[in-house]
Amino acid sequence: MVAPENNYSQPPMKQIPCKIGLRLRALRQSHHQTQESLAKECRQRGFAVTRGKLAKYEVGMTQVPARFIPIIAHVLKADITDLLPPVGREDRPNSRTELMQVRNLSGKKIQFFRKKQKWTQRKLASVLEKMGISITRETIANVESQRTRVRDYQLVYFAKALQIPLESLLPDFADYTKTFSVHHRRKIC
Repeated sequence: MVAPENNYSQPPMKQIPCKIGLRLRALRQSHHQTQESLAKECRQRGFAVTRGKLAKYEVGMTQVPARFIPIIAHVLKADITDLLPPVGREDRPNSRTELMQVRNLSGKKIQFFRKKQKWTQRKLASVLEKMGISITRETIANVESQRTRVRDYQLVYFAKALQIPLESLLPDFADYTKTFSVHHRRKIC
């Protein structure tokens, strides 16, 4: 008997838009370093990266891992914010009232990667159900529209279901520190 084919095991290789990769390339070139020399310096600091992997980061075929950003900034003697893309107006809540209604910071990213897979919310709910996470299409809609909170373990399953690194669903901290008011920051601390 032949086992049914699992459509969720290997996603096709696709371009992933990644502003960090483009900024990495510009920063590396401005410091007159080759991909090979940069990869060598990163390996000396404990980050296992090859020239080929750097090339994939720079052209957007692979997302730059969040843990790599401080290392690359240190190697290039640059500030971390030099690698992070600026937050556009479309990324920020429009008003304080809208800001107060935001319940999670990962919903828009979940929606982006779900659409990239060409999945409906119902399909994502079905995949999560097969993984043992009971979640409805309506809950996914609320997560994506940032009307409901996302638990940390749920993020792990969203990333696994969408076959992406977990850090792809986490916000860039520097992007959101300007967005949240001092009041919100005091609540966190």
